[in-house]
Amino acid sequence: MRRSEPISEAERARKADVRSALYRLSVRVSQLRPHARDPERFHEEKSEISFDLLQLAERIG
Repeated sequence: MRRSEPISEAERARKADVRSALYRLSVRVSQLRPHARDPERFHEEKSEISFDLLQLAERIG
């Protein structure tokens, strides 16, 4: 479906920002592994990723 009006620069920048944030989160998820020396670190990082995803979801509405 095509839009009848052009995308504003602000909208284009917002979409690029969301794409960038999603890419960074995907990298963090792909690197997420339990640590032998610090097992709690895995759960902390998992919680931080979850929080970041929730914030991103609120930003895009």
